[in-house]
Amino acid sequence: MELIFDKIHVPHKHSFIAQKQTGSNLPIRIHSHKNFELNFIVSGSGKRIVGNNISTYESGDLVLLGPELPHCWETFKDSEADNSSKIIIHFYENIISSNFFNIPELEEIEALLEKARVGIWFKGKRIQKIKTILERLVELKGLVGYIELLKVFNELLQVEDYEFLSDTSYAPTYLKDLDRMNLIYEYVFQNIQTG
Repeated sequence: MELIFDKIHVPHKHSFIAQKQTGSNLPIRIHSHKNFELNFIVSGSGKRIVGNNISTYESGDLVLLGPELPHCWETFKDSEADNSSKIIIHFYENIISSNFFNIPELEEIEALLEKARVGIWFKGKRIQKIKTILERLVELKGLVGYIELLKVFNELLQVEDYEFLSDTSYAPTYLKDLDRMNLIYEYVFQNIQTG
């Protein structure tokens, strides 16, 4: 399995894109991109790779990824793959202008995004509230959508139960490192059994 660098286009005059994806017909591939990604699993279960972390995921999982962090979600074949769905938000690092960070209430978002460079898995009671906001956000555009995204950040900042997914030292900077990681990912996806 080869690591692919995706270019995710956030449309002109937009600071983020929000979409809901359903089914398991999407190609399974390890990829990275320059965007941050917030990934919420509405339904389904499978294996997740984030950087050098390999773990399982299930409905209700919420992960925030930093830019250029390799990742992949594979739905288990014995799960109800056709019923799997997720909400994905992509946004650039400048989602909040650097001038905004002079506002004390927004400085915490900058710190959260910095931590997300290794991937953060959020857990706990607040996830249900975040799910509700994300489902609304997928339908919104413009300033109203941006305000909802700020609400998501506010909720994420209040989550106390979270886990960093990849080692802070993980950074495949050389092509040979990427080739080695691809071999490992390929082996894992072909040989690790579910459960």
